[in-house]
Amino acid sequence: MLLWSLFLILLFCCAIPFSQTQPAFAANPNHIRQLQNTHLCARCDLSYAPLALANFAGGNLIAANAQGANLTGSNLSRMIMSRIDLSYSNLTNTNLSEAKMILANLSRAKLRRTDLTKANLESANLKEAVLDRVRLDAANLTMADLQGAKLIKTSIESARLCQTTLPDGSISNRDC
Repeated sequence: MLLWSLFLILLFCCAIPFSQTQPAFAANPNHIRQLQNTHLCARCDLSYAPLALANFAGGNLIAANAQGANLTGSNLSRMIMSRIDLSYSNLTNTNLSEAKMILANLSRAKLRRTDLTKANLESANLKEAVLDRVRLDAANLTMADLQGAKLIKTSIESARLCQTTLPDGSISNRDC
């Protein structure tokens, strides 16, 4: 009985530190392989996938779940990523120039030194995202929601703004 009690105490004490960790790697390994081999993976589960330094330029990730994915240093230029979920993702040093990201969810994503030149972010959700030194030259932010986003050394002056919700909650119709 004493041995059983000690076992339960030890089990309980050891389990506590693991209950507060990050979400487990949840991406579908077959979907990761498909994306790596073909650059095409519509509706794939890539959640929390380690995809740093990947080159998927010109590929297709329509309606994929890439929530929490690490895409640091990746080349995703010219990708079709409409309705993709990139919330909580790390997009540091990622090339997203000319990407089609209509209705994309980028809420709470980390975009540091990210290139979004000529990207189409129409109706994208960028709520509470961190945009640190992000290039938005000629990006389309029509109907995008940036409420609560942190723009650090990031200018939206050359981006298209029409019915765009700005970080302070105001609406810009500058380019309508």
